[in-house]
Amino acid sequence: MAHQTGLRKKEIRKPLRGGDRSRRNRWIGAGLIALTLIVGSIFFWYTNAIPFEFVGGDEAVLVLLREEAEGHYTLRYTGDDPGRLERLLPILEARVLHVGVGPIILHLDGRDIELEDGGYLPEGEEFDLQPGQLLEFSVIYTGQTLGAHRVLGFRLRYDIGRGIVEKDLEIDGEFGVFIE
Repeated sequence: MAHQTGLRKKEIRKPLRGGDRSRRNRWIGAGLIALTLIVGSIFFWYTNAIPFEFVGGDEAVLVLLREEAEGHYTLRYTGDDPGRLERLLPILEARVLHVGVGPIILHLDGRDIELEDGGYLPEGEEFDLQPGQLLEFSVIYTGQTLGAHRVLGFRLRYDIGRGIVEKDLEIDGEFGVFIE
């Protein structure tokens, strides 16, 4: 019986053949592409997500023909950094508009700011946004003809440090304006 010294033979690694090397490179390349797509998707989502959420409002606003009625709504600014609001306008589902929209009135710290045509802030007015801030506002609807509209959401124009952006905030649920 031979005496064992406890030493093992070193395993000799075979050099990679060309086919094995290209297979490994393909897997590394596929992994890098997948990682790039994931990071790109997260960046795209982050830069394109609208930093507002619909909190609530009047589910049904009844407007009499040739009369005015007020609808009340609340949004929350969910951005991480302070920003500035420049425009706010309701979006109504309609083929034919049965109602006049406006004025829109922002309620801020005990004062009311009436927006100009198209939902823009008056010149010289600023509406600064802080993370978590609620935006309460009223929309005055004027009944023009008999009919109804669903409130689909709100068009917002804002600046949160990445330039001025205008996007539509779609809302879930049934919110409507009814003209009788």
